[in-house]
Amino acid sequence: MQYRIHGQGVKITASLNRETERHLRFALSRFSPSIEQVGVRLIDVNGPRGGVDKRCRIVVTMKDADTIVVEAEDARMNAAISAAADRMGRTVARAVRRRREAGQRAGLYEFGETPPQPASEPEARTPAERSASDKLRTHEDGDTGRR
Repeated sequence: MQYRIHGQGVKITASLNRETERHLRFALSRFSPSIEQVGVRLIDVNGPRGGVDKRCRIVVTMKDADTIVVEAEDARMNAAISAAADRMGRTVARAVRRRREAGQRAGLYEFGETPPQPASEPEARTPAERSASDKLRTHEDGDTGRR
C-alpha cells in the first residue's frame, strides 16, 4: 500500500508525515490486500486566521478500481487526520464487506473462503421438491385431499 501525503497551506514536517502514516496504517492495514494506494491532502483553509479550518482529505484507490473519498475538519490538524482515518477505515470495511457479499451471491469467493453449505431446513427445498414431498405425505396419511 502506497501513501502519498501532500500539503496545501500546510508544511508537511517529518513528524506530521509519521503521524499521518501511523493513523492510516492503524485504520487501513487489515485491508491492504484490497487497497492500491492512499492519497492524503492536508489543507489549512483559513491560513493564519485560525478557527476550525484544518481539513484532511483521504482518497483510497481500491484494487478493483473503486475510489473512496473521506474528509474531516477540525481546529487541530492531528484531530482532523485522526477523524478522517477513522472514517476511512469504517468506509473501506463496508466496501470490502459489500464486495465480498456480492461475490458470494455471484458464486465468487475471496481469500480462500469456502462456499456456504446448503441449509438442511425444509425451506431450502425447491418448490417442485416441496410439492412432490407434500403429495407423498398426503398419500401416506390416507388423505387424498378430496372432500
